[in-house]
Amino acid sequence: MAEKTIKHASFWYTDGDGLHRVASRGEKVDITSDADLKRGEQHGAFASKEDLAEGSPLAAFIASREASASPASVTLDPSEVEARTSPAGSSDPAIQSGMVAPTGSDRSGDGSSSTRRSGRKSEG
Repeated sequence: MAEKTIKHASFWYTDGDGLHRVASRGEKVDITSDADLKRGEQHGAFASKEDLAEGSPLAAFIASREASASPASVTLDPSEVEARTSPAGSSDPAIQSGMVAPTGSDRSGDGSSSTRRSGRKSEG
């Protein structure tokens, strides 16, 4: 294992459980795969001691990001924001399954309503 700080905007790697992960600039991650370590070093994805030295642009970026993530910051759960428009953000199993369109969405792509019609003529 090698703990590395990511210098690039993002870097994908495989974690110790074999899952693919994406780390953002300034994140410290454990790189467990030799192939990921070699690729990151080859492309300059990992911060050096100079990159992390006090007063460097990367150190300032990391400090700024840490300050903005202080307890005074408000974080939103994506499901709170997307629950009405995205199946990925909904806690409703029917919406997640794709069987029911979220309120206000148009899944048909043709501008028509997302509700299904029975095909029967209305009486009246």
